[in-house]
Parts: sequence; structure tokens; C-alpha cells
Amino acid sequence: MSDYWKMKGYNEKHNEYRRDRYANDPDYREKVKRTRRNAYRKNKDVVDRQVMGLDELCKLALLGGEKNIFNMSLMSKILGYSRTTVAKWVRNDMFPAPLDGYYSWSEVQYIAGLFRAKEHNILAKSDTDFIEKVKSGVENLRG
Repeated sequence: MSDYWKMKGYNEKHNEYRRDRYANDPDYREKVKRTRRNAYRKNKDVVDRQVMGLDELCKLALLGGEKNIFNMSLMSKILGYSRTTVAKWVRNDMFPAPLDGYYSWSEVQYIAGLFRAKEHNILAKSDTDFIEKVKSGVENLRG
């Protein structure tokens, strides 16, 4: 710790107090997490993820070609996530895997619609009902 911070009164005792409060006070922990997330977003120019609207999806349908098929990269763009994130969801069995490397137009519309209707556009393992709804709906579409 630099001399400047020691002069300001920040020492190991203060850090110990903060760590203890973080561990035992859920309101304080959430406040700290929210503050750090906001600072990260501000510094990294992170925007809130937006699922593409129907107009944007229709424009993307042209990219799917005559067969209207979409690879994982296009699916991730539609959902507003990186390809790595969607691949991780597939690996962790939280998201339907593409059939032969591609999603159909009807699958894209279905999944994007569910994500648009979702209150928070974040997919966590705890969202078991949502995950099951997405996977079973895609299975039904595939027949």
C-alpha cells in the first residue's frame, strides 16, 4: 500500500472491515456488485444487449440465403451475445445445439421471440424453465 493511502487512513484494518461486511451483508454486497458492473460498462462501453426486432430479423433472413439457415455466429448476433457465449451455452446444455451446424429460420424466430419476451436478456443455469422451454420448442420445430 502506498504512503498516500496510508495517510488517507486506508489500512489493512479498513480492508478487513470491508471484506467482512461484503461477506455478511447481502445488501452491501449487491450495492458493491452493481457499482462495479456499472463502472465496467462505463469503461468498456458495454451496451445493454438487445434481441433483434422483427424488421432486423427479416433483413438477416436475406443473409440466410435461399434455405434461410443461420450459423451460430448469426444466431449470437441476433441475440446480442458473442459467439463464444452462445457456444458456451450449447456446451453447458443450456441452449439447443445447431442441427448440422445451422439453425433454421423458424428456430431463429422462435428463440429470438422467447428472448425478447424474457424480462432480463441474461441466460443463467438457474433459468431452468426458460431453458427447457427453448430446447423443447426447438425440438418440436425440428420434428
